[in-house]
Amino acid sequence: MTTFADHQIRRLCLDDGLVTPFREEQLQPASYDVRLGDRLMVVDAERRWAPPRPVDLGDPRTLVDLYREFELTSGGYELASGGFVLGHTMEVIDVPTDVSAHVQGKSSIARLGIAIEAAGFIDPGFRGPITLEIFNASPVPVILRPGLPIAQFSFQRLDAVPECPYGHEDLGSHCQGSVSVVGSRYGLGAPTTTAPKQIPYDERHEERPCKAGCGEPFQPGQIYDPTGPYHIGCGRR
Repeated sequence: MTTFADHQIRRLCLDDGLVTPFREEQLQPASYDVRLGDRLMVVDAERRWAPPRPVDLGDPRTLVDLYREFELTSGGYELASGGFVLGHTMEVIDVPTDVSAHVQGKSSIARLGIAIEAAGFIDPGFRGPITLEIFNASPVPVILRPGLPIAQFSFQRLDAVPECPYGHEDLGSHCQGSVSVVGSRYGLGAPTTTAPKQIPYDERHEERPCKAGCGEPFQPGQIYDPTGPYHIGCGRR
């Protein structure tokens, strides 16, 4: 496996659309700088049912309405110290099946306390912008603006083409062909899996009795089934 140099990245961008749009000034000796796009997602506890529920990695229904998405304007977004936000690259990447890629933060950004992309591997065959996990480890807030250089791609040639590239029907790839920032789809399975129903905020009444007929209100720590409403495990369901 070898890492691509600048002239190889340029050729693949211009001839095969590896990264679009391509701008020569973003090309580095062995990487390509990418810019922050215009959509952000934050984990919004206020839009979760009250009292706040933990995210259960064994139950994808707990991801319902976890995020709030909004436009990142030229006025910027102030990421507080210790704050976490999802962003995306302005650039779209189209990785050939014999190539893998990585996204990582720029050192100049890291020295400000901003950590970018804790899950930076990009599979062969992926197409779309890259969602960025952005964390502010600095003791001071940092303002994010669209179009600012935020991370960099590097590319490696594989020794062989994989049997099932990203997006293959047997893989259940979650993010193929995305157009913006994408929240976690952990545990949802294949793209054809029906996403959990989004429940409007004003319909979430924890004091409402269980529809299964047990007559008990929802209590802190009980798990809510939005198709009911039911207590998960209610004996009368």
